[in-house]
Amino acid sequence: MIDPHALGIEVRHLRYFLAVFEELHFGRAALRLGITRPPLARAIQALEVGLGVALFRRSRGRLTPTAAAEAFALESRSVLTKLEFAVVETRRVAAAVPRESTLARHAQTTG
Repeated sequence: MIDPHALGIEVRHLRYFLAVFEELHFGRAALRLGITRPPLARAIQALEVGLGVALFRRSRGRLTPTAAAEAFALESRSVLTKLEFAVVETRRVAAAVPRESTLARHAQTTG
């Protein structure tokens, strides 16, 4: 299994990539993300280096996603959806179970 930390991939990289993938324009993607174009372009380049693949073909100011980008977009959306579910579910459980009872139950099972 590949360690995403070893590749330097963070959640923000997935969001950045998807914005560029959907907009097919660094300037519009940067505006959508609320950042400037240079750091976005650097992040995408770093992501490509980490993955070892080109995600976009660049020619005369046009971006064209590669087949690798199509696959990565599908998986990136899946990861972000799962992460969002994990956050919602964690908060739901935390709201339903008082912390004291969680600690007591942990102490009973480990002690």
